[in-house]
Amino acid sequence: MVLRITSIPPLNLLLLLWLVAPAIPAATLTPVLQNTVTAARSTGDLPVIIQFSDKLDIRALRKEVKTIISADRPESRRGHRLKRQHAKRALIIDTMKRKARRSKRLIRRFLKARGEPRPLKSLWAINALAGEIPAYLIEEMAALPGVERISIDTVYTLAAPTGNRLSGLPMWNLESINAVSLWETGLEGQGIVVGVMDSGVDMNHPDLIDNWRGGDNSWFDPYGQHNLPVDFTGHGTQATGVILGGDASGYQIGAAPEAEWIAARIFDDTNRATLSAIHQAFQWMLDPDGDPNTDDAPDVVNNSWGFANTINECFQEFAEDIRLLKEADISVIFAAGNFGPNAESSISPANDPTVVSVGSVDSYNDIAISSSRGPGACDGGTFPKLVAPGENIFTADRLPLTYNVVSGTSFAAPHVAGAIALLKSAFPSATVSQLETSLLESSIDIGPIGADGDFGYGLLNVAGAYDWLIDDLGLSGAGILMFGEKAYSIDEKTKTLTLTLYRIGGSVGEISVDFQTSDISAISGLGHDYLGRVDTLVFSDGETARSFDITILDDSEDEMDEGFQVTLYNPQGGAVLGGRSSVPVTILDDDGPGSLVFEALSYAVNESHPKVTLSVLRLGGSSGRITVDFATHGRSATAGAGFEPKTGTLTFEEGVASSSISVNLLDDDTYEGNETFDLILSNATGGATLGVSATATVSLLDDDAGETLPTFTFSAPQYNVDESDGRVEITVQRLGDSSGSYSVDYKTAAGSAVEGDDFIQIDGTLNFLAGANSRTFEVEILNDGIFETAETFSLALYNPSSGSALGQTSATLIRIGDDDAKPGVGLFSAGVNGGLSGASSSGSLGTQSRIAAGGTAQEADGSKRQAGSFSFSIGNFLGVLDVNGDELLKPDDDTELQSSAEADIAGDDPQPGTDCSEAETRIHPDGIKTEGDGINQDCKGQDRQLYRQSKTSDLDQTGRQITHPAEDGATP
Repeated sequence: MVLRITSIPPLNLLLLLWLVAPAIPAATLTPVLQNTVTAARSTGDLPVIIQFSDKLDIRALRKEVKTIISADRPESRRGHRLKRQHAKRALIIDTMKRKARRSKRLIRRFLKARGEPRPLKSLWAINALAGEIPAYLIEEMAALPGVERISIDTVYTLAAPTGNRLSGLPMWNLESINAVSLWETGLEGQGIVVGVMDSGVDMNHPDLIDNWRGGDNSWFDPYGQHNLPVDFTGHGTQATGVILGGDASGYQIGAAPEAEWIAARIFDDTNRATLSAIHQAFQWMLDPDGDPNTDDAPDVVNNSWGFANTINECFQEFAEDIRLLKEADISVIFAAGNFGPNAESSISPANDPTVVSVGSVDSYNDIAISSSRGPGACDGGTFPKLVAPGENIFTADRLPLTYNVVSGTSFAAPHVAGAIALLKSAFPSATVSQLETSLLESSIDIGPIGADGDFGYGLLNVAGAYDWLIDDLGLSGAGILMFGEKAYSIDEKTKTLTLTLYRIGGSVGEISVDFQTSDISAISGLGHDYLGRVDTLVFSDGETARSFDITILDDSEDEMDEGFQVTLYNPQGGAVLGGRSSVPVTILDDDGPGSLVFEALSYAVNESHPKVTLSVLRLGGSSGRITVDFATHGRSATAGAGFEPKTGTLTFEEGVASSSISVNLLDDDTYEGNETFDLILSNATGGATLGVSATATVSLLDDDAGETLPTFTFSAPQYNVDESDGRVEITVQRLGDSSGSYSVDYKTAAGSAVEGDDFIQIDGTLNFLAGANSRTFEVEILNDGIFETAETFSLALYNPSSGSALGQTSATLIRIGDDDAKPGVGLFSAGVNGGLSGASSSGSLGTQSRIAAGGTAQEADGSKRQAGSFSFSIGNFLGVLDVNGDELLKPDDDTELQSSAEADIAGDDPQPGTDCSEAETRIHPDGIKTEGDGINQDCKGQDRQLYRQSKTSDLDQTGRQITHPAEDGATP
């Protein structure tokens, strides 16, 4: 999901540079805000975010947590880790809320003293405030003590998601990541909560409604528009379906179907988002109910969104939010972005080094052409971290659409969120770093050997991660410490470089390691290139990754790239240093004029739209005034017919990083299919260069009526058939052009219905001759004679012949309704065998049943009280039970036999004198004989009571059967 800038009030396109502007010294304004204040000084209020310098001190926090749990040390390592997590979360929330209250008082007093009181939103997680502030006061406000930065609260819009046609079978994606093997062990995400920050979630979807945690702490709308979960685009519903959706369709769509979800909606009803609303969503994930002492935060947060104008840029707006979530032991997952195939196409916040960024592959494990590539812009390191299935994913959609087939990294990331849920369910005390490290270490390397800029560490392999955790949690060592990358790089304008250390080969106990920076060509110190650092990094028990920051200082000098070194030394607590204990860092100079590229390689728009607008970005530097020429070039679309030809020159002033070009479109009423034209950049001046995306292709989608490409589709998305029908007739339709001869293949795939047991597997080809618009075929349904719930399997169309395509319903579901009689439980005959040997009864039973014997006879010298069970295999309808009696039949003796299909619940203790030695249950005619566990349990003094579902039969002394009606409410 891509976010694009909508407005920066007051509107001025030249001010869009703010998103890629460098971080600035404390108590100043961002360049865009400075310009905006100047332009709007007399026009009223501006929406701003005021950030304060008093941030969370992680080292002090950890010391305080250590003190808290030391006072009441849990007995087990698992208990220690869980208590540490709870204490840390509560302390983070309480500490940051206290800091934010002090900051809010400062600004309120300032505004009140100037006669300009305003409502302010508390962004307590990052110690910031958001609100509408009079423009003339902003410069003065920036000079207040503790104010670090003031920036525009920018507005973004959501690009609407679109669906695809199913080109494969559902569930291929979940099989690809090896989630199915964990389901078979019973692991389905039980007890885990997943947070979703997206367009919302359709809570009424049949695959999602039962997984919503529910309550006021499970839904957050920062715009205050909806009290219950909603989704007006379907994007959040689609992502949530991949994480934990059920199987209402007949196919399992989610990786962790027993996990629960909560959601924060970051877009309003008009699909607009503000930076402050996203900050609010992050902090809500830390404390959903507003009570620091209630640990109701999710275990993992999925983010299938990013900023379209941050290609190969490090936009650190949410770095502090992410840092707090990670410190609170919450995993943060981000979609890598859809700006490939070029290298250096990472976007923010996915390129934050501390998150798990996820690229997209298809069913052949080929990287998706649009999946963003590395290296990451924030550290020059591995990007994306992982890849997962993201092409043609069958998932939930907002009602009434129900399901859709979607593509993009937005739907690759949820696979990783689902994997975290599965692993956390299996290993509740595992730290977030252990879980994330397990995914990286166990991934399947499908690109060049080792981590690379296309596939990252490799393909998600959740079963391999499970095995890795079993091994790692069983290790007793303190571990080996090394940097995650061989080298790092960062743009000069980026405020902070984050470096991550990994602890492998064991994670037991608390350890520490010292680190220091040393100059190479870069010079440390204020007024130079970076702030040098000598410090100690502490790993808690179970932590396998820790990060630390180095401050980068910007200047306006056009110079060569510069570098420094970071070195580890003095490991403590039994840890040792690994191979990457010293790494170089390169500071990339961005004071040059930069390179110019289109935001995307391709655009699509209906031809009836009046115009199409393309964004041009200035990357890698923004110094000086530069220009670039542009021109349209017809391909299948002709200038003057499909679009108005256009040439011109774009001018970028000093510091400006983006601009746009609009081309007018020409509509007609003639159907001619989709057509394309190009827009080409050329002749960059002022030292600027043209990037690899200097040409963009625009597709004009024909929305006129007319004969279209022939497409094949099933006549219905679902067919219903009874098991006894023996077959189901399927119709495939050809839509569009019917003048030629075409073909399409089809095949069945098992769901809950099994090939060979419930239906006969088929695959074949349908040939459509000229003029033929439909073809039918049959699938044989098998009747097994067993009462069971409804089952489903699917049919898919594939491989349409050249010149044709698959339609919207290229897969269909066949639901087999069971019309076998429901198994009954009852006694149909009873009699005395041999007069003195006791009573016998046989029953017509279709399921496992229990038989109890007792009566009015004195148990000491009458019938023996018996209870037990016997099972019937398919086709076996007869069971015999011997009831042991005495040799003296008295006129009033009778024996009551009762059967029940329910399990034993509770009952009476055996009466004194009960003889348990001869109890037995026999199954006839198979000859299976077992000791009567029912009577044995009675004799051990355990209470039993049978829920009686069947009829009862009394036998008098002559063997005559007396039948009574079933108990009230029971089914005979």
